[in-house]
Amino acid sequence: MIVLDEIGKIKLYSKKFKRLIKEILDLSRSVLATIGKIKNDFVEEVKCREDVVIFELTLRNRDEVFERIVEILEGGI
Repeated sequence: MIVLDEIGKIKLYSKKFKRLIKEILDLSRSVLATIGKIKNDFVEEVKCREDVVIFELTLRNRDEVFERIVEILEGGI
């Protein structure tokens, strides 16, 4: 598993960073990443991938989201 914290606004100015993110997402590995709430073409491209599942994490749903992520990682999409 690869963990990325965070795909955020400042890092998106780097072409090298964006290229690396694409390479990581194309690997046959699980990737867990946080993405800032920003409007950006690259972020939208990542969010629209067929192999991406998005959760909006809040204090109220964090336990449920954690359990769902574990399910997905164990192969129960």
